[in-house]
Amino acid sequence: MIDNFEKALVGAKTINERIKWLLKLKNTTRKELATACGVSKASVSTLTTGRIANVSAPTLFLMAHFFDVDAEWLLTGNGSYKRRTDKELEHAEKLTAGIQQALSGQLSEFGLEAIKSKSVFDGEFAFVNFRMLRILNVKSEDCSVVDIAGDEMNPVIYDGDSVVIHDYKENSALKNGKIYAIQSILTGAIVCRRLLVKITTSEILMSCEDNAYPSEIFDSSKLKILGRVLAVRNRILND
Repeated sequence: MIDNFEKALVGAKTINERIKWLLKLKNTTRKELATACGVSKASVSTLTTGRIANVSAPTLFLMAHFFDVDAEWLLTGNGSYKRRTDKELEHAEKLTAGIQQALSGQLSEFGLEAIKSKSVFDGEFAFVNFRMLRILNVKSEDCSVVDIAGDEMNPVIYDGDSVVIHDYKENSALKNGKIYAIQSILTGAIVCRRLLVKITTSEILMSCEDNAYPSEIFDSSKLKILGRVLAVRNRILND
């Protein structure tokens, strides 16, 4: 049985598939993995189902440590899955604002680029396909990755989806009719809404893709615009 699992690991083409097989091999649950990595069970579930392909650098190292596998293999599938060193946690703790420069050469070999992640801890990074950023004509330092809560934007964006956003600068002009990530100042929860600016009143209307949910007026005293959504589940959003 173990040999079959190992063959499946070697043949797994995505990080989503590798994590699913590792859970079976270790005979553990998504909840236990989530607890060990300090993330929500929903985040692990969306990762294992393939609905997101982004993972922050510290979470990646913590997952590799939990499964006792090589972090580079877990992310890319390259090399041996057997862990070569015991320094993953040390690396995770030392990740700073300079990570992009430190890892840029290694990441580029796999077509990846590190950008800021606001999903769990400020200062984390997520790995995304750099070709996608080039197509979108945006710089990695101007983008972030966030996890979305709520099902109001189904079927475009689902609860727990990881999205890439172009960071919003205060007082910048909004792209009318585009989808933005919006954060509650009170709870910190992040949702997505399509923003429509009323010409006559300058009010910003927030609409949902699911017609079961009513539109609302944006209230800057309660909500903060984080940025325009560029990609969902590592795929460019055609909105």
